[in-house]
Amino acid sequence: MPQDRLAEIQNLPPNQVFVEMAKLLGLQDWAAARGVPLARSNRCLSDEAMINREVQLTSDVSNQYPDFAGTRAFIVNGTMLARDVTSWEKLEPALKDALN
Repeated sequence: MPQDRLAEIQNLPPNQVFVEMAKLLGLQDWAAARGVPLARSNRCLSDEAMINREVQLTSDVSNQYPDFAGTRAFIVNGTMLARDVTSWEKLEPALKDALN
């Protein structure tokens, strides 16, 4: 991403940042091709309550689980699963155990 464009986006109000990032990355076109109208994706991406919730959730997870690596990391019933749980075959038994 061009650094000047990134700087512009980071200086926008919070309810515009995700909309502009999605435009730049082509995510809205991708979503539209799968049936999500542009107006709906804009509403979702600019929902300040949801943005604040996600920021708080990310902060809470980072504080409680400092080794949490993000996507493809899982916390089940308060326990962070091993880093090698990267397939359904490895995740399914942990989920079944949690349901029992």
